[in-house]
Amino acid sequence: MGRIMMTRPLTAILLALAVSGLTLADTITMKDGTKYEGEILSEDVDSYLVAIQVTASIKDERRLPKADVESITRSSPDDEAFEKIKDLVPTADRLTVKEYDTMINKQVKAFIEAFPTTTHKRQVGTILRTLEKERELAASGALKMNGSWISPADREANAYEIDASILLAEMKEASDAGRFQAAMRSFEELDRDYTASDSYAKAAELAQTVLDAYRPQIALAIKRVDSLIPARKAELDLLPLNQKTAAYDEIARRDKAYATLIEREKKMPTKWISIEMYHKGPMEEVLRNIETEQKRLTALNVDEIKKAGATYREAYAAAVAGDQEAAATLFSTLKGMRIPNRYVESLEAKLAAKIAESETPPADPDAGTVDPTPATEGDPGSETPDKPAETTPKAEDPSEPAGSDTESSDEAPLAPRDPVEVDAGSPMKNILFIVMAVVLVVALIAVFAGGKKK
Repeated sequence: MGRIMMTRPLTAILLALAVSGLTLADTITMKDGTKYEGEILSEDVDSYLVAIQVTASIKDERRLPKADVESITRSSPDDEAFEKIKDLVPTADRLTVKEYDTMINKQVKAFIEAFPTTTHKRQVGTILRTLEKERELAASGALKMNGSWISPADREANAYEIDASILLAEMKEASDAGRFQAAMRSFEELDRDYTASDSYAKAAELAQTVLDAYRPQIALAIKRVDSLIPARKAELDLLPLNQKTAAYDEIARRDKAYATLIEREKKMPTKWISIEMYHKGPMEEVLRNIETEQKRLTALNVDEIKKAGATYREAYAAAVAGDQEAAATLFSTLKGMRIPNRYVESLEAKLAAKIAESETPPADPDAGTVDPTPATEGDPGSETPDKPAETTPKAEDPSEPAGSDTESSDEAPLAPRDPVEVDAGSPMKNILFIVMAVVLVVALIAVFAGGKKK
């Protein structure tokens, strides 16, 4: 089982090398400094027979005298496979998590599994650690731009400018690759939503360069249509009837699909529609758009456009701080700069969340707790809001004279008190018994004293 798992990545890597035109090669260095990349097919006492790789698909067999050979470096499968992954780092800008996963799993880890004892183990390990670290950054919301990483917080605080710079970078890449339609579509979005960005002036200048190269390309394509259509018809007429019918059906299917594409692109909307070599109409439309755009950009003065980047950062700071007055003023300023609504709405939502957070009362640590002791009748805790608590009469202090008022004169007079009910065994009962006993003793003494006088 382990051998099968190791063989599959190896097969995939070798297949990729073959498709890309790379083969396992030896390097023969001659004494005069000349180097040959190829495969040593055989050797005799005096020479080597070498299949030299002239191009990706052409080999030239040569016999090289051994006396003229300085050295031979024989390549191994892992050397050739390593060539495919060694340039993965440093990575490109703006890679997605999915793109990192592809490089990590399908390239680097596949190499390690295929060549566990490779001499490139240390370098491959460094590549893998770098990719995994950057993948974590990308997953957290960070963005790599111009070789440096922008944190999620900084990306959010500068969202407007960063999004504009991404479009400018995409425009440059498309332009460098000769994909002029894609470059102009990126500029179209910049022109619609990001004229107040720092990137717009650079994009407008690049757009003129792109249009200068795009215009002759479209003009040439228009001229070729008139010769391409007759040439295609002549080729089709040479086909047998059944093949000719199938070919015309396929042409009709492609024409219909192209018409659907153009309709969809115009609804996007974009004026930089796709062109197809047999359809002159869309080409002529694109050429007119090029000429119109060149005139507009020539007359455009980007220095007159007010920049919004600093205002956006201030608005973000005000929203995060919950400063409603400052935020409201800055939001209004941004709307006047042709900032897309989605950016202002995002800031407004952040401000609203901050205000709601500040208005939420702190949680009461005792809230929700229940006294485990059940309330009984007469306890203060058993009183209910709709039934006033009964007031227990205050016992009179014998040391105070009758009728003395110890309460504040501002207080309302107490309601008449109910008679005190004496409970057997209470302290009051004991006092009464003592008083009665004293009275009885006094009465007996008085009677006794009166009898003596008689």
